[in-house]
Amino acid sequence: MCVCVCVLDYCNSLPYNIAPKNILKLQCVQNCLARVVIRSPQFSHSVPLLKSLHLLPVHSHTIFKLCTIAYQSLSSGEPSYLFSMLSLTAKPRELHSSGFHSLPVPRVKTHAGIYAFSVAVPTVWNSLSEHVKSSNSRVSFHHHLKIHLFRLLSFLSFLSI
Repeated sequence: MCVCVCVLDYCNSLPYNIAPKNILKLQCVQNCLARVVIRSPQFSHSVPLLKSLHLLPVHSHTIFKLCTIAYQSLSSGEPSYLFSMLSLTAKPRELHSSGFHSLPVPRVKTHAGIYAFSVAVPTVWNSLSEHVKSSNSRVSFHHHLKIHLFRLLSFLSFLSI
């Protein structure tokens, strides 16, 4: 399982904003791996399996990885090439209530520009609550972020019923 998850986890921040049909293909692989690990029947529902393994679905895991990269870069300033893309500069008209931890999202002229790291990370980062963004350590940030994403999944699954 460790080798399979590592292969599935490789470059997993790249599928942000790709077509839902391609996310679904990756999700099917993750669901199959969860069934193999837990040794459940082939057609058993995958959501309880993923929760029991503490795995986020593929799209949520992509958001988790983008936010982790942002947190590490913002907290340590390393690597410098990523830190330079993520500036915490305040906008001239930014309200005090808008939060200190927001990142400016650069404007893009093409549709392909929304896939760029410099656009995707600030977009995802700004959607997080201040409680998650202001974590003191990487471990604390991962904990709060995972709880936030699992709550978001529970809320979205409640809406789809």
